[in-house]
Amino acid sequence: MIKAVKNKNKLTGLLIFITLVLGVIYLSLFSAREEKKVIEKIDLSGNHFLSKEEYFNFARLNKLSDYRFLSPSIIKDRLEKHPYVFSADVRFVDEDKVQVVIKEKSFQAVLLTDSDQYLITESFMLVPLFSFTKNVDLPVIENPLVTGKLKSFDILKTDETKSAFRIIDAIKMINPGIYSELSDIDLRHGRDIVLRFRGYDFEIIFGRGNEVPKLMSFEKVWDRISKDKQNADSFINYVDLRFSKLIYIGVAGLEPEAKGIKG
Repeated sequence: MIKAVKNKNKLTGLLIFITLVLGVIYLSLFSAREEKKVIEKIDLSGNHFLSKEEYFNFARLNKLSDYRFLSPSIIKDRLEKHPYVFSADVRFVDEDKVQVVIKEKSFQAVLLTDSDQYLITESFMLVPLFSFTKNVDLPVIENPLVTGKLKSFDILKTDETKSAFRIIDAIKMINPGIYSELSDIDLRHGRDIVLRFRGYDFEIIFGRGNEVPKLMSFEKVWDRISKDKQNADSFINYVDLRFSKLIYIGVAGLEPEAKGIKG
């Protein structure tokens, strides 16, 4: 008698437990179905190098009829596969609207080789430069000394590219105005580096090494040149930074002039 009561109590407890578990599962499934949202609008911001339409085309977000099959995680995954995108934050901002905020990779320069062109990131990764890319207001690094064929997503961390990056970073730090005019860093396949600036015909023979001291000296010359840009460009053939504590200025029709500006 006592044993039968105990078995009955155990069975009752088991049935109650099973009922509770099934109820929780049912409520979870029901709630999931109720809370599932259908995307009808996608808004994207944070783009600088490409239009919203180009990102949508890449991520296959250009057909409204397909939106009902999407979710924030799918949109995020597709956009983060784009070579220009570092991260994508995707979330609902309304019942049927998704807001996407992308963060593009930080590019240091455009890299030109004899046959190809790339964007190069701060971590020295080569990213393909698409023809429809816009706002590429970056200095150009050209004629690097490389062995073998380069391809997209290679890491080109060589002594030459590191030197070019040091020049870019030093100019940014010393004088952002000079950086804004920097157009080319010609690595000349391992020979003396040459710099070129927008709106000026003469070149800066930079040489190799001592990037910061050279650029700090050059800033003093730049101040004088930029104040009388037209005249300076007409009589200066080149500026040579390769000599310790001196800057040589090649003047049209005259012997080079040595400026005693300490580096």
